[in-house]
Amino acid sequence: TVSVSQASGQTVSVEFSTADGTAVSGILGADYDPESGTLTFAPGVTLAQIRINTLNDQVFEHDEQFYLRFSDPVHVTLGDSEGIGTIGNDDMKPVVKLLGPSEVSEPSDAVGYVDVTYTVTLSNPSSLPIHITYQTSDLANGAVSGLDYEASSGSLVFQAGETSKTFTVRVLSDRFDESNEPYLLTIQSSPNNEVTLSSGDSQVITTIVDHPEDLPPDLSVNDVTVLEGQTAVFTVSLSQASGQTVSVQFSTADGTAVSGISGADYDPESGTL
Repeated sequence: TVSVSQASGQTVSVEFSTADGTAVSGILGADYDPESGTLTFAPGVTLAQIRINTLNDQVFEHDEQFYLRFSDPVHVTLGDSEGIGTIGNDDMKPVVKLLGPSEVSEPSDAVGYVDVTYTVTLSNPSSLPIHITYQTSDLANGAVSGLDYEASSGSLVFQAGETSKTFTVRVLSDRFDESNEPYLLTIQSSPNNEVTLSSGDSQVITTIVDHPEDLPPDLSVNDVTVLEGQTAVFTVSLSQASGQTVSVQFSTADGTAVSGISGADYDPESGTL
């Protein structure tokens, strides 16, 4: 609204034009439509209006300002040569979400490793840079960093208008027979970022499915010869290390030597190794 302090007996006019502040005009990413022209007051008229269309977008941003500036007054003095228009933000803070596979196959020993891709998305763009950090973590009875996968951490920067970023975590091969093993990947946002981050969208558990060529180890036991009265110590060995706890039941059995109470040659034994 443009006003003249008092009615004039002459036609009053002034040139006007909009100017960008934090709000911008234009085609791409515009906040308002630019306007310019001549505002005229007929004799006796003291009020007039200039309409500026503001534009709706889906970009989260702070409140933004533009200017309406006046020049070249005719039959009037410029008491105020500039008006400020403020556009209030009505868009939600972007919601951050981590996406990744729930399972990945352990690579063969010949391949050595596989890079698993994860994606971080924003529900809508922001006019502000957004910083997201990510980090892997071992889980109890799960995959072990350095053995099953490479520990990974880093940061992602979403520049104004960007809504998607990707990164990778390297899964390693081994020769161990083991159960399927999960690891945890978590994202966080720096506290000054204007985003929404829920616990359900900030973590992914990826399970490494053991390679089918990783066969269980073979078990063997040696033969022992001892003199009467000595202890016979048997050594039980696995052909290769295992990624799982291995167990086996054992028990003695008579051959030409007998166990028992009367005339016995050895004490019977049984248990779990």
